[in-house]
Amino acid sequence: MKKWGQSSSDQNEFVFPELNQQVNEKEIYLAVYNLTQRVNRMLVLILKELGIQAKIRTYEARHSYATMLARAQVPLAFISQGLGHSSLTTTEEIPGFS
Repeated sequence: MKKWGQSSSDQNEFVFPELNQQVNEKEIYLAVYNLTQRVNRMLVLILKELGIQAKIRTYEARHSYATMLARAQVPLAFISQGLGHSSLTTTEEIPGFS
């Protein structure tokens, strides 16, 4: 965050400069999609370098994050917010949360 994020006291500001108040929803979607693809490609390279033969992408990382928090008995509302879910029901539908 310190290295690539932009610091602002405005809570409506985006953290990363690729996104700003002037871009539309389609541009936001494309920027997030492209970043996710880039992160997934980097994860593949990291796993290969470490000799780990597993498929780990941002999808699996999100669920691992949620699972670890649940096992640590973190409140479901906090986990749901961290995942960006609009309701607790969405979080409860994740396998292993019910």
